[in-house]
Amino acid sequence: MVFGHILQLMGLAAVDSVNLLAFAVIAGLWLSLRDKPGLFAPRAAQFTGGAFIGIMILAALAVWVIGANQDFLRELWENPIVAVIAGIIGVILLAVAFKPQKNKRAEHAAAKLADSRREGYEVAAEQAVDEALAEDSPIPKSVLQKFGLFGTGIALGIIQSGTSIPFATGVVVISFAGTSVLQQIIEIVVFALVAIAPSACLITVLSKVNSSRVDAATSKINRFLARAKTLGKWLTIAVGVALVILSIVRMLQLGVLF
Repeated sequence: MVFGHILQLMGLAAVDSVNLLAFAVIAGLWLSLRDKPGLFAPRAAQFTGGAFIGIMILAALAVWVIGANQDFLRELWENPIVAVIAGIIGVILLAVAFKPQKNKRAEHAAAKLADSRREGYEVAAEQAVDEALAEDSPIPKSVLQKFGLFGTGIALGIIQSGTSIPFATGVVVISFAGTSVLQQIIEIVVFALVAIAPSACLITVLSKVNSSRVDAATSKINRFLARAKTLGKWLTIAVGVALVILSIVRMLQLGVLF
């Protein structure tokens, strides 16, 4: 039973792990610290570690709240309005996935990294990090600077998870599984670990790149971000389609459509 739940959650966490904003921040950190050996990995780890803590904090809180209100949530499940809302969210996700987003801020930050050859690596990196942290996050830049990379990671971990449908689905699965508190803790930890795995892999790869090979590293970073963007688009489409199908099936079950 434990293994089955963990496998189910790992799939949801894998979808939740495609975080272009976090990738752009980590890449920007590498570019800005490339001439300072030994600083990148610890600082990037602080940011990613903070994100890990943020995900677990929100997951634990959400599981507790949902667990304490299961009867109310079950009543909501019988309400056709919930099915309609799920369908609307699915349609919105599909619209977002297929709509060209040339000015999306996280992607703009990644584009700044791609322009590093023309603008200078330090300037491009600083702009990428500044824009990713200050504009994509609703938290003021001054607050982010005050709490540092670890605090920033926690804040963004909470924010990103709080707006993620795969995350919400994951905590609902954990809450309604009827498992022990210990198993819920295990599942939350596993979910958070899988969610930050791509960021950890990016840190590992970049920490092994020779600082003198900035051109090659920048090219790899850009390819990584491009692939993450493409994967994120297809995962968004998959989630959107799943929600639309769920909405239709649920409304059929409730006798709303026919």
